[in-house]
Amino acid sequence: MALPYPNARTRPSAPPLSWVPTPAYRTIAHLIRERGAPISFHEFMHIALYGDHGYYTSTRDRRADYLTSPQTHSEFGACIARCLQRMWHAMEKPDRFSVLELGSGDGSLWRDASLEIERAAEQTQPDAGQFRNAITYESHDIQLDTSQTDNDTTAHSYRHNVAGNFDCILSNELLDAFPVNRYIIQDSELRELMVDIGTDGRPHEVPHPIPPTSITPDLGRPVSDYPDGYVIEFAPGIRDWAYQVHQSV
Repeated sequence: MALPYPNARTRPSAPPLSWVPTPAYRTIAHLIRERGAPISFHEFMHIALYGDHGYYTSTRDRRADYLTSPQTHSEFGACIARCLQRMWHAMEKPDRFSVLELGSGDGSLWRDASLEIERAAEQTQPDAGQFRNAITYESHDIQLDTSQTDNDTTAHSYRHNVAGNFDCILSNELLDAFPVNRYIIQDSELRELMVDIGTDGRPHEVPHPIPPTSITPDLGRPVSDYPDGYVIEFAPGIRDWAYQVHQSV
């Protein structure tokens, strides 16, 4: 069957999902049993994504991963390249225009963007050659497969760390990978959803009263205004990350 969009990228179908105790799960289960108490969803998510056997820190079946916009079609990166050139114009075309991409994954966005920058320069579009010479691009991710990425793409210990001074910082689907705390409204009270191991050996969420010292989200209105069963997610790390970004531009 023909694809509806030319040059669209696809991935072979992943095998059917089934319950398999992974190394990350075993780490989580051991921690819960060692403490004799549930852990926060924030800690659960951090181990599952960024722990020693986490989704982003260990080899995984790429077929089971989802496709983000840069991996779906080369036009996404081309659009980013054009947008970057417009920013450079708005800054009155400086001799050096530095860009940092955070959470760069397999490097698809920059590969397609750089191809568009080269294409425009070869076609002698206005200012395209000057822009190509001015732009410098650095990308950080917690794990990169160097066999699939450009040499100027560098790995970093945490995908949300920022250091240096840049003219533009961009990211595609990074903030949704920050570990979150989960809360639920029960009987007009805010409770935290913790992760425990059930009798079936699988993780499940259980609501717990919130200790006075717990960091909770600012709801902006009384808890009683929310319906019972309403679930709230709060990523405490985003505020510090945003501050770091602000200090790097």
